[in-house]
This record gives sequence, structure tokens and C-alpha cells, in this order.
Amino acid sequence: MPLFDLDEGLYVACARQMVLHGDWITPRLNSHPPLNPAASTTPFFEKPILIYWLGALSMRLFGLTPFAARLPSALASLLTTLLVWWFAKITFGRRAAALAALTYMLAPLTLLDARQLTTDALLTFWFTTMMLSAYLCLEPPSSITPKTRFGLAMVFWVSLAFSVLTKGAAGALPLFVLAIFLLLKRLTLRIKARGGFRFYLSSQFESPHTLLTAWRCLCPLLGILLCFAIAAPWHYLIWKAGGRDELGHTWFQEYILRQHLGRFRGLDKVHDMPLPTYFVFFLIGFFPWACFAPAAFSIHDLWAPYRRHERFLIVWFWAVFVLFSLASAKLPSYIAPLYPAAAILTGRWFDIGFAYPNASFAKTLRRGAAAAFITTFVLFIVAFLGPHFVPRNAPIAPPIATLARQLTALWMIGALLALLCFRKQAYRLGITALALTTTLMVLLGYTVGYQDAARYVQDPYQQLAKDANKDAILGIPIVYYHIIPRRPSMLFYANYSPYEHKELPLLPWLTKTVPLNKGWVDVITSADTWQHHLQPELQQYKIPVHILKWRGGPPGGWLLLQLHIVASKMGKVREGKGSDSVLTGV
Repeated sequence: MPLFDLDEGLYVACARQMVLHGDWITPRLNSHPPLNPAASTTPFFEKPILIYWLGALSMRLFGLTPFAARLPSALASLLTTLLVWWFAKITFGRRAAALAALTYMLAPLTLLDARQLTTDALLTFWFTTMMLSAYLCLEPPSSITPKTRFGLAMVFWVSLAFSVLTKGAAGALPLFVLAIFLLLKRLTLRIKARGGFRFYLSSQFESPHTLLTAWRCLCPLLGILLCFAIAAPWHYLIWKAGGRDELGHTWFQEYILRQHLGRFRGLDKVHDMPLPTYFVFFLIGFFPWACFAPAAFSIHDLWAPYRRHERFLIVWFWAVFVLFSLASAKLPSYIAPLYPAAAILTGRWFDIGFAYPNASFAKTLRRGAAAAFITTFVLFIVAFLGPHFVPRNAPIAPPIATLARQLTALWMIGALLALLCFRKQAYRLGITALALTTTLMVLLGYTVGYQDAARYVQDPYQQLAKDANKDAILGIPIVYYHIIPRRPSMLFYANYSPYEHKELPLLPWLTKTVPLNKGWVDVITSADTWQHHLQPELQQYKIPVHILKWRGGPPGGWLLLQLHIVASKMGKVREGKGSDSVLTGV
């Protein structure tokens, strides 16, 4: 399957450059930097190095293909599923472990992260490893020996180092979650509606001595040295290597100041969303199991000794959820590290209900199935009406809209079947109906859905990037023009370094930036940009143009154009003196 944009395209393109050119310190894109167009690659400083290393290593072993690039994410998701199963097994039993692994494995966000090379699946694996190893080290079962406990502490610090190399400072978030877990001695929440609405919240915290004692259990001196020895060398080497990215930023300016301090201060305005956004993201990303979360995450008797494992998981879940909800920038994948905790809690709740069914459990199952049915019905309405409200220059292909309606209808049928089963007290059959319809949805989405997405969305512009390889061999410069948002996956399929330009118009920038000594230049752009902006501009200056390829259209789609610009035309372009006559493109 072709690569997705935006993030996966960037990461895979950088990993491919590592394989081709052997620079394993500085991630680079095969694109001419706007501020230094003579250079053939652009440093990319937004993320740490580990995701590029793993993608590059996989492609070096198995070939320069999307499958090889995505293999690390798939393995990370598989290992996280195994961790979920293992922890649930040793704490709650085999059935709870199977149910927890099932709910995590079939969560839509888990499946999506496993199918693309981004930092999310890898970060979730390191996060889960850190949380579970620390918990078993701090509150070890009787079967864990002191030697095993020391090993768990070292696993924690090694995972912390790799987590930082995956996501930067965000990779150290488990330290914050563990501190809350250790310090929070008791939390009481009461909401009463009778006789007037009342809300009561109180909390008690352990003494700092408790945190200090637990800190010593993790062997901090040796652990910090080990973590520093793993994570620090790359940071030093890339700082020493120097270079500037497409905005002219050094690694320190981009990675430290902008990506860390800037995001913390809320400078990432592109992803700003309201405070309750993550409730919706979690409902969809953990569907249908999120519909049972209110019961599975119950805090009744949470501080009782028999619920110590659930207490740890609930603090894990809500600490991550609340922290990212308070941040202004929000994306569905930001809360992926809480999904393992949610899956284990959900599996535990199902296990208790199956073992000791009662009226309360049956009522909660029916409510959850009803909530799932309502959610899928809303999604079906969105899938049915959504294509009529998309922008004119970004239409949704009819096959994709049809498939979206079919998938949401299938999910709705599964929720309805589950509701009927729960009403008949066929609890296992109802859960099976939800699991099977979700599995069927996954199979359809990964076959028909991905094929339609490739055909109508990614393939047109990615194939044009491949088509331009022939002219690039002849020395003809290639320009990606006014492609908004950026499609960096094109760089993976390009055996050349294109010039990228977003702003209108094209010709003044082109004549100043791109070497036109051969008189020819290839331009890849969208049909909308061609029809409404570029074609009138070329007609104004009487620039001959060939349409070499038109994919995904007409009328829509993407075009590969070849412009013939002679010296006499270049002077008029620089002076801004065009012709009023209309010239038909050749």
C-alpha cells in the first residue's frame, strides 16, 4: 500500500535517504532547501532519530518498500499487545488477559498506528514497557526475586532512553504518571443529584518520603547513567553536525526551542482544539470498547487493597488524558499511550462480569451497546452527508464515500446485534458480535478501503513523482508547485531532489531559483491549481506547456507539466510584463 501523508511520508523519506546516502545522524529530505536551492537535501529536525533508524534498518534488510518501512510500527504494536496480555495474565488471569489483548488489538487507533511508520506505535510500546516494569518493581508480586526486580528497574531506564529517542521530552511522561500514582494516597469523588446538585472532590497525598523510597527502588543513579549513555550521544552528534532546515533553523532552534519549548507554550496553533476534544477522539479511537469505559473505569473502592492493580491503571489512564486535554494542541494519536491501560481495565471488567453476572452488569452492557449503536448511527449520517460539504478543490471520490457508508452501517449492525444479545443475556455472544463486526470492518478497510484510497487519493500524485524520474535523469529540474497541504510521500518515490514552492505565482520564483539552462522544467501540481492559477499565468507570458500526464482526472486529479522557458521570456517574467493575449497550452 502507498504511503500516507503527512507524517509518514516525512519519516519514510528521511529513512530512505539514510539508506541511500549513509548519513545516520541527520535526518534529511531529498528536496532542495528554499534558502539554499543549490543543496540537494534538506535537514529535518522535528523528531528524534530512533524512528528513522528503525525504518532505515528495515528497508536496508527488506528493500526500499512501504511494507519494509512500516514493519517497525507493526512489530511495536504486536509487542505492546503481548505486554497487555502478559500483565493482565499475571494480575487478573487468563480470560482477562485474552479479553484485554482483544480489545487493544481491535481498537481503531491501534490498527491505524500499526499500519504506518510514525512515532505513535513505538512510543506506546516504550511507554507501556516503562509503566509495567516500574509498577512491578515498585509493588512486586511474591514471585519476583530481588534480581528480577533489579532487571525490571534497568528495563525501565533503557525504555526511557529509547522513548526519549523516539519522541523527545514527551517520552519521559511516564515519570510524571508514576509520581502521581505514588503520591496520590486517596481521591474521593461524589456527585449527588437528589435534593439539588452537589459535587464533592477531595484528595490526600502521601508524604514526599514515599516518593523518595520508591525512587530508590528504581536504582536511579545507575539507571540515569545508563539512560544518559544511550540517549545523549545522538543529541551531541547532531548538534555538532550543524546544518539548517527549510526554515533556516539550526537543530537547537527547531528541535529544542520550537518543537519542545514552543509546543509547551502553545505555539502549535494548527492543532488547537477545545478542551473536551479527547472524549470524542477516545470514543472513536477505542470504539466500540470505549462505550463500556464508564463502568470499566469505576473508582468504587479504588483505594481498597484488592483493587491496587486497577488503581494503577486508572491513574495511568487519567493522568495522560487530563495532561493532554489541558494542552492546546490535540491530535488523536497523542493519547495512544493510555490505550493499553484502557484495554486491561476493559478486559478485567468483562472478565468479572462473565464470572459473576448480575443485573448491574447486564444493564451496563445494554447501555454500552446502545451507546455504540447511537455512535455508529451518527457516523453513518456523517458518512452519508459529509461528501456534500467538502471543499470544491478536495472532493471525495464516490467509491470512498460509498465504502464509508457501508463500513459505518456494518458497525451499526454489529452494535444492534450486540444489544439484542445482551437483552437475551447472551453476554459472550454479544461481545463476539462486536469483535467479529470490528474484525470484518478491519478486513474490508485494509483491502477494499486501502485500494480505493490508493487509487483515488495517493496514487495520482505519487505516480506522477515516479513519472518525473525519466526527465530528472536527463537533467530537467522538477518542481512541486502549490501542493497544500504538503505531500512528502512524493519524495519517497522520487529518485531526484525536487524544488518545492507553495506560494502563488510560479514564474517569478521559478526564474530566480531554478536553473533553466536546458530551457525545460517539469511541474507537478493539482488540477485545481492548473486550471485557476497556473494556466492563466502561462498564457499571460506565452510560455509553451505540455501536459505529460494527467492522473486522477480530468476534471480533478494531478498533472505533470513540462514548461519550455527561453531566455527572452525570462526577462519579461522578471519585469512582470506579460501579454494580454490568450495562448492555448501546447
